[in-house]
Amino acid sequence: MLTDQTVRQVVHLSLGGDQIRLRLTNEFGTAPLRIGAVRVALREGTGASTDARPGSGRRVTFGGRESVVVPHGSALAGDPIALPVPGGADLVISLHLPERTPVTTVAGVIDFDRAVLDPADPERLAAAFGSGDHLHPNDAGMAAMAAAVPVGLFS
Repeated sequence: MLTDQTVRQVVHLSLGGDQIRLRLTNEFGTAPLRIGAVRVALREGTGASTDARPGSGRRVTFGGRESVVVPHGSALAGDPIALPVPGGADLVISLHLPERTPVTTVAGVIDFDRAVLDPADPERLAAAFGSGDHLHPNDAGMAAMAAAVPVGLFS
């Protein structure tokens, strides 16, 4: 359980742009999810870094409100945020959870990139998992992605 804690996650973007819009989901939750505040910033550093690039932090609002309740079985989109981001950038997203929140409500991201990308060239699929176009996985790649899913996530 998390109570009055902030969770920070790194999200990798494929495309860039002048604005971003976050979507929070509680589609698999069994109770409403109360979010006290959300902040987003460009990530500073590489690897396991969750540091925010100085000057890039923005608060996220939902219909102008910082605090929001996401009903169970639903998702909410935040207001558009002016934040220029290049393609391939990483964002750090911090969510403050003021009430008791089961960890399973905020955990459920599976890193398929780690399962199938070539560590020597992380912009491409590993040769064993590629279909030849450097974009789509072959059957072995699909199997590697399936193996990356922790079965306990669904219990």
